[in-house]
Amino acid sequence: MKKIILVGSAMVFSLCAFSQTEGGAFTETGRGAAAAFATDYQALGINPANIAFGNEYNKRYTFGLGQLSLSNYAEGFTKSNLRGAILGVDDDLSTEDQFNAAKDFTNTVLSLDFTMTLAGFAVNTENAGNFAFAVNLKGSHYSVFNEEGSNHLWRGFVDPYFDRWIVEDENGLRDTIANQGPDSDRIDDVVLGFSSDPRLASELYDGTVVRDLSYIEYHLGYGRQIVDNDEIAIYAGASVKYMEGIYVLDVTIEDGGVQEAYTASMPSMNIDYGSSALTNPSFQDGTGFTPVGDGFGFDLGLAVELNDQFRVTGSITDIGSITFDGNAYTSKDTLIYDINSLGIESYNIFSEFDVFAGDEGVFEWDGVEEKKVTLPTKARFGIGYFHNEKFRVGLDMAFPLNEQPGNIDRFSFAMGADYIPIPAVRISGGFGAGDNYEFRVPFGLNFMLGEGTWEFGVASRDILYYFRDDRPNLSLAMGFLRFRFGELDKGNPSRMFN
Repeated sequence: MKKIILVGSAMVFSLCAFSQTEGGAFTETGRGAAAAFATDYQALGINPANIAFGNEYNKRYTFGLGQLSLSNYAEGFTKSNLRGAILGVDDDLSTEDQFNAAKDFTNTVLSLDFTMTLAGFAVNTENAGNFAFAVNLKGSHYSVFNEEGSNHLWRGFVDPYFDRWIVEDENGLRDTIANQGPDSDRIDDVVLGFSSDPRLASELYDGTVVRDLSYIEYHLGYGRQIVDNDEIAIYAGASVKYMEGIYVLDVTIEDGGVQEAYTASMPSMNIDYGSSALTNPSFQDGTGFTPVGDGFGFDLGLAVELNDQFRVTGSITDIGSITFDGNAYTSKDTLIYDINSLGIESYNIFSEFDVFAGDEGVFEWDGVEEKKVTLPTKARFGIGYFHNEKFRVGLDMAFPLNEQPGNIDRFSFAMGADYIPIPAVRISGGFGAGDNYEFRVPFGLNFMLGEGTWEFGVASRDILYYFRDDRPNLSLAMGFLRFRFGELDKGNPSRMFN
């Protein structure tokens, strides 16, 4: 089982590669602040009460296909390192490069978030409230390695922890020698490095966290206005989602113990769990898209509009769970004994994570019938100020309510604005920090043609990627097939759109 505790990082990336607080709403990415502005099916996952707003173009229907949002943040990489990792460039790192990479990677965040809205649809009614539906593919990775974990990842059996080598000469004869370091003339003969004084993972890798989650989501939401008078309008909404699990991994080693160690994966991901698969009661075979679990979740939200210029929103999202009952495994603390790798030799880290452990892996995975995984629940708040038809500004705040895979790591905030010089063009910008990323400056450009009939645009969660070399956050959000049609007789309920 030559797979490391975060082998799923590569798998999530290769799937198409969500803790992004605006999800797949590409029209909101450039502003950063989405909670008070997202509408129709783009409000799903943000605040279902926003579905009740309708839209500023007084259209009855909204339909979209293929909206994409991707962010990859590598705190310990340079921009060229990150490009090499994503593009699979083989840099043939020198011994010194590996040593420096291990040092730079120590206690730094690697974060990857992906959301694709395969299809979305919303309908605004005159009297019965508004409805929205979307099918989304979501994937997320978050990891932090302590010093020992980073050294073993990048330096393999050269690391002093593995103080003994098993070497094999050209005649196939094996011998055990001391670790002679990267300049040894026997380096090419090393079959395995092992420790004569092995330590438990809970001690050796304390402070290491790896969390991955990916699934397909079928999300249905409803929102309507419940109060409307001269001073205030109040909206409420709820949504329910059915999810098909693709992959999950949670290895959390903190406070001197293995707090979590479980995983499950779709068969087509070809993760080798070794002999454990032979006795796993949840073993599942197959090709293509074969889900390994399912579950339900729901979101709740409220929104308030004041004085025709201010909007305040609040929601709790991702309440529920997914039960993984295919290829599910759990584990416990174990001795870290050996490794059979010279370490990662290129910055293509996503495809080379499997060098982290020896033949039996960092953990002994034990098959189980199922593993129930709570969804990454968040509380979200937003404030929007609509100055006029050309300018609006907003503030977002999000709080993680648990430490589940897919959730943001810490409190997140963003502030941003839209400027609409002409009705067909919207320029967005802002700043933010928190979640699984550092300080960032989003920027976006959207076009609305035919009085909102066709909307398309591109955005980045952080344009600083193009201006600095350290702490790169490569981000792209885009959508080109978003349409509105059908006129409403009475108009949309939101006083911001009237």
